[in-house]
Amino acid sequence: MSLRVILSENRFRFRGYALAASEPLGPKNYCAKTLLLCICVAATGYFGWVQSGAYQQRQQARDFADIDRERRVALLEIDGCQAQVDMLLSMLVPLDIGRDIELCLARGFMSASGRAEMERTKLIRLFPVND
Repeated sequence: MSLRVILSENRFRFRGYALAASEPLGPKNYCAKTLLLCICVAATGYFGWVQSGAYQQRQQARDFADIDRERRVALLEIDGCQAQVDMLLSMLVPLDIGRDIELCLARGFMSASGRAEMERTKLIRLFPVND
């Protein structure tokens, strides 16, 4: 018994599982393939639309960050960073603390975690360090 005969006998038992090659291409198969093609095209279009929207959001966020940075630079340039200096001085940091930190850095006995925190907050730039 050939495979084609087995498939044709079992075709009615397993509806939809017969090989497409055993039947000529009819309107039923043509509609299913057309429908599948339409679904694939729609899914591809939707995926492209979602990716385009995500790209536009990322680009807009970058643009806003650039605009904000330029605005901050312009404000700092206008007053010569005086507002930031005044804010730092308003904290009333005693001069002894600054001198002690400078001494710790110069002698090299500041803890690694303290130095890392100062580097993270960029405070290390306020003190001259000769490495």
